Amino acid sequence: MPKSVKMHGKDCKRIGKGHTCSCCGAADNGVDWFVYRAGWCDVDGIYMARLCGDKHGEGCLSEVPPAKSEKNEVAQMLCDLMPGEEDDGVQSMLEDYDYIHGE
Repeated sequence: MPKSVKMHGKDCKRIGKGHTCSCCGAADNGVDWFVYRAGWCDVDGIYMARLCGDKHGEGCLSEVPPAKSEKNEVAQMLCDLMPGEEDDGVQSMLEDYDYIHGE
């Protein structure tokens, strides 16, 4: 089982069973399909906390690239400040960002 994969220039840590993909809802089965911490916003500005993929990261993790936007930069900084699985905290702060910026 992989502990992490490198995707889109970032090391994405495997989260483990009990978590689902933010994109498609797939679960980590611990055998051939895994859920990784992505921690970026997609091109629509939606925060992708966790994305699924195989042991090489092929799946939503490879198919949903991070956006080149200020909001994504903020999301990445928040993930660096909350290196654990603090996805609710990051999501809450990004909702504040959207409110402040009128999105």
